[in-house]
Amino acid sequence: AEQLHAVFLDRVREALTRVFRMHAAVELSAPAVAPRTALLDTYQRPALYMDARGTVVQLANDHAVPFARYVARTRMTEIKRYCFDRVFAANAAGGQPVAHAAASFDAVTSRGAHAVAAAEAVSVACEVLDALPPFRRAAAVLLVNHMGVLDAVLAFCGVLHVEWLQPSGSAGSAGAAASNAGASFEDRERHAQFVRNVCFCLGSLYKDSAHAVRQRIQALGLTTGARLHAAALDRLHAFMDIRGDLATVQREVLGRIGSDCGMAGTPHAARGAAYVQAAVRAFQELRHVEATVRAFGVAIPLAYAPLFNHHYAYYAGAYAFQIMTEPSAAAAAVAGRARAPQVLAVGGRYDGLLRHFRHLAAATPQPADSPTGSARDVVCVGVQINVDLIIQEIARYQQRVVQAAAASSAPSFGLWTRKRCDVVVASFGARPMLRERIALARELWTAGLRTDFLFNDDPEMTMERLVEICRDQGMNWIVTIKRRPTSAAREHQKLQHMQQRQHPATAGASAAGKYVFKVKNILRRVECEVPRARLAEWLHMDIAEQLRVDVKLHEAKGAEPYALGRPLVGPAISALGSVASTPGSLSASSTHHASGNSNSGSSISIGNSSTLLAPQHSSGGTERSSATTVSGGGSSSRQETVLVNAQQT
Repeated sequence: AEQLHAVFLDRVREALTRVFRMHAAVELSAPAVAPRTALLDTYQRPALYMDARGTVVQLANDHAVPFARYVARTRMTEIKRYCFDRVFAANAAGGQPVAHAAASFDAVTSRGAHAVAAAEAVSVACEVLDALPPFRRAAAVLLVNHMGVLDAVLAFCGVLHVEWLQPSGSAGSAGAAASNAGASFEDRERHAQFVRNVCFCLGSLYKDSAHAVRQRIQALGLTTGARLHAAALDRLHAFMDIRGDLATVQREVLGRIGSDCGMAGTPHAARGAAYVQAAVRAFQELRHVEATVRAFGVAIPLAYAPLFNHHYAYYAGAYAFQIMTEPSAAAAAVAGRARAPQVLAVGGRYDGLLRHFRHLAAATPQPADSPTGSARDVVCVGVQINVDLIIQEIARYQQRVVQAAAASSAPSFGLWTRKRCDVVVASFGARPMLRERIALARELWTAGLRTDFLFNDDPEMTMERLVEICRDQGMNWIVTIKRRPTSAAREHQKLQHMQQRQHPATAGASAAGKYVFKVKNILRRVECEVPRARLAEWLHMDIAEQLRVDVKLHEAKGAEPYALGRPLVGPAISALGSVASTPGSLSASSTHHASGNSNSGSSISIGNSSTLLAPQHSSGGTERSSATTVSGGGSSSRQETVLVNAQQT
């Protein structure tokens, strides 16, 4: 199972890399180990370790922190990068940390071009989802918010400054003292951690009810010792259900917080007005980002929520977004219950991280010709894609495709089957044939065929067992090498010597006469004897024909998909038009019949000759096919002979 998961991960990585490189991104991974950071909330437990010097370090909890450290330390001013790295979290049971696969696309640019970078990050995420069949028809939404809007709401609700709503003599006066400017460093850090915890709870509003989130915030008093006043919770609760387009959210938020966050007539009126002005600028910035996203042709619906956030400290003073599925009523009716929204990708502009790590630039010596960018004039915008969720959904999609193929007349493993290769070279019997398997595998590799071969001459390996293994892993073709009987080998060599005298160009093929090469198509249950000189050509033809079947079934499962972004055409699909379009290429007019007493045959064309497979019935009732050679209409003076013995298994 672990190997097949790795094969799926490799297929997903190929699809994502294709999209990343189209946007001129280069692969760049940042160091995965860094000193412990205090930017995470209480519920996000990083994997912490101690190095040889006794310093506590943590593994990457996400891709944003390592890359922001790298950008700050190297003073990078412009780059588009992507990476495929694991992210880690602490294991409650101890031992190895919990690892998840993720992919990221990040852009470093100037402050004036932040909207373009953000729009391209959203476009890349949508194109990635368009390239994956499970998400093409998904009802997805882009949820966006600006931390300037969130800060204004939190200030109005008395979360950022507890003393704004809470009397000094009440039970929560400790929290009020912590939020004062004159508080000690430890108290301010404790209050900042409390704010991050509240924001973490608010970040789950997209999937949990407002009542559940309110109870979770109230429970913070039991776990952290800091709690909100009832009036603050009531104000916060009033914003939990606000969600919609930008104009609606702006009207609702500014209408409720007023011009000074409700602090009129108090010493905090000036600071409250500053929060409101910052929120107005944030709405203008979001409007600019939305217009740029639409300029990229992204059609995904946008929704704004004033309390939405993820990693509040990362995106301080900037915006964050996430792409998630929206469960439909029809899907809920089929499943019997509503499916929770799935977060496919998260991202945003993480200026807060650059400011947090700006001290690294001063501590790192720079070459004389290095760029002079700083955290003030450089911004980072990125998106992190949940690869584990993608693999899980593709596995479900693949299972549905296989079930649909089993019920149809066209057998298929599906386009997204977890296969390591297409062809397996095998031999059976007591006589070792490892050299022959290696030689044939090398020929197929040279011909551009993804091939594996049996490493061992296992006497217990049988065709039935190998077919079961290949079927489980989606490998459809088995090439079997057998030694010819002595008498048949002599006759075959005589025939080849005669052909070599007439056509010297075929000299050197006598070595192949010692062996019989049979190609087994597992899905069609057909086994054919093919000359070695035509083996690669035959396999290319059969693989192309099966690809047509796979694509047809794939389109039947997802024709006219809902486009999250710009539509993509896969290289496998676009390459179909070039198959059998040039002289000497391969084509097949029909597939082999499954069973029965049909007298019609399957016509398969190889090069300029066409072989008609006419089914015959043996005495044992097994349907066989004899090979009848039909010359092609060309200028060649000789008639090519193709020896094909097809046997239905």
